[in-house]
Amino acid sequence: MRVRPASIAAVLLAICMLGACGSPDTPSPTSAAAGGKTTPQNETNQEKNTRNDTCTDSQWDATRPETAPRVEWNYQRETLWPYPTSEELGPYLADSDGYRRCYAHSPSGAVLAAANIAAMMTDPTLMTNSDSVGKLFGRGSRYEEIREKLRSETLSSKTNSGVRSELYGFRILESNETTAIIDLGYQASADGRGLNLSIVYNLVRDNGDWKLQSEPTSPISSSALSSFVNYTPWREA
Repeated sequence: MRVRPASIAAVLLAICMLGACGSPDTPSPTSAAAGGKTTPQNETNQEKNTRNDTCTDSQWDATRPETAPRVEWNYQRETLWPYPTSEELGPYLADSDGYRRCYAHSPSGAVLAAANIAAMMTDPTLMTNSDSVGKLFGRGSRYEEIREKLRSETLSSKTNSGVRSELYGFRILESNETTAIIDLGYQASADGRGLNLSIVYNLVRDNGDWKLQSEPTSPISSSALSSFVNYTPWREA
């Protein structure tokens, strides 16, 4: 599968347009509603979500992966980064606008969610639709403010930048039943010079799904890296 190097600016610009970009910090724990329906025993998460056409939460599994999740990588329309899918971890559902949702209630599920959010944010079609972009965010103190800002502004899909990048791996900085902080490491180049970059996604569990937090702290932050020590390698095959 051909790799499409992505513009880092395409991702960070989308969040900065909402006044929500920043440098790494530690978000305050955020509560999230957990929904669910009684389902037949031995039914998989994929089957539960598909049958209900909604995110059906499952019991929290705190197990952190020792190796990279086994996934399939694909591109959607003009996405610059590929998105991973897994029957076990999600995403279990996809909307007609290309928004992918419903991930396992686990640290590994949060990793899949972060990587899918990263990929969706390089989809010009999705990122110029305010309703679609609004789906990226979970309920929180800034949720209505963010949604109103999306409705009132014209979103841009410009991705011009001299910085190109590819996913290298991930770190799980924090994870619990309601929040997760996932760090995706990227190998980038700018004007022929190498650059290692960390992009941190602050996620909240919202109605059976992992979404970006809507709190005063930034939902996404970035910083340069000297190396990928402590990252679990995970990239498109």
